[in-house]
Amino acid sequence: MKLPRQIKQYSSNAQYYLQAADKFPSPTKDAVQILLLITGWENIILAEEELLSSQLDRLINPKLKKDHAVKLDKVDKNSFVERIIVSPKGKKIPAESIKYKTGQELKKLREICQYGLDNETFEVAELFRRHWFTDSLRNGLIQKIKWVNSWVNYIESIEETSWGWDFKTKDT
Repeated sequence: MKLPRQIKQYSSNAQYYLQAADKFPSPTKDAVQILLLITGWENIILAEEELLSSQLDRLINPKLKKDHAVKLDKVDKNSFVERIIVSPKGKKIPAESIKYKTGQELKKLREICQYGLDNETFEVAELFRRHWFTDSLRNGLIQKIKWVNSWVNYIESIEETSWGWDFKTKDT
């Protein structure tokens, strides 16, 4: 059984967005970089789900392709974006750390990258000027792309050497 071609296409999309994100290193264009990394994650999650679906004969959750939060819930829990909020000069308020790691938080962050933040500023360039850290999200995406691609290569190599046998037989 051949793998669905969209697996490779989604994986290729994820690599494309990762490469594009690398052209905007922190801290120059953090909002653009974050938006590209999140889009890359969404694509590699779709690739992984298509891969699992094709190998396990199960259906993909229909919400997965429609809802950002459902897709982003599948981001590795060790992959996140961190923002450090530093107090204004002269104020002795400790710095605050905010991590965006759940599906809902990453969906909200995606919207912040596009439109700004109600209670701070709608000006994205000002909001993302400094103190955003994306290494964890980027590194996790790299690892997930490698994982999906290695499984695709492995399954394709088995298909090439199986001489047309379909090993996915069901008991009748």
